[in-house]
Amino acid sequence: AAQVLRTCAAHGLQRAADRIQRQLGRQKWQQGRLGAAITHFAQARDHRSVGLVCDQLWAAYLESGGGGGSGDLAYGPTIDGVLAATGVRHDRLDFLSRYRDFHACYGAGDPVAAGRILLAIITAGIAPPHAVRDLLVDAIPLLEGDALVFSADDTFELLRRAEEEKRDGTGGSEMSVFSVACARNLARAFVAA
Repeated sequence: AAQVLRTCAAHGLQRAADRIQRQLGRQKWQQGRLGAAITHFAQARDHRSVGLVCDQLWAAYLESGGGGGSGDLAYGPTIDGVLAATGVRHDRLDFLSRYRDFHACYGAGDPVAAGRILLAIITAGIAPPHAVRDLLVDAIPLLEGDALVFSADDTFELLRRAEEEKRDGTGGSEMSVFSVACARNLARAFVAA
C-alpha cells in the first residue's frame, strides 16, 4: 500500500490516494487498531471517520468506569501517536487530549489548573455533545472542593451549559447534584469577591 500511495503522490492522484487511505483506515478500525485508523482517516482528510473513531475511544473510556474520574484513560498513547505521526487538528482529538490533561492536573493535586482546562473544554465547543453531561459531572468535585476553582462568571457559564443539557433532555440526579454544587460555589465566589 505504501508503494501505491507513493505512486499516487508522484502522479498527483490525490483522490485515489484518499480512497486508499480510507480503505486502510477501515481495515485498521476493524482490526481494533484505532490509532492507525485515525492516522489513515486523517491523511485522507476524512474528518467524519476521525470523529467516529474518537467517539469509540470515548465510549471505551466511559465503559471502563469513566465520567467520574475513575475510568481508564487508556486512549492516551493512541492520541499521542496520532498527533505525533500526523500533526492533524481535529476537535475530537483535541477534546480527548485536553481531557487527559484535565485528569493529569486533577490527579497531581492541582484543582485550579484542572478547572481551567475543564472549563476551556466545555466552553470551546470541542467536546462532542454527548460528552458535555459527563464533563459537567466531572466539575462537581471541583465545585465542592476546598479551593475556589470557579469564579462566579465561570459557574454561571457551567450552569448555562447545564441548562442546555436539560433542554436537550439530559438530566437526572447527577445534574441535580451539579446544580446544588454550583449554588454553593456561587455563594463562596460572591463572599470571596
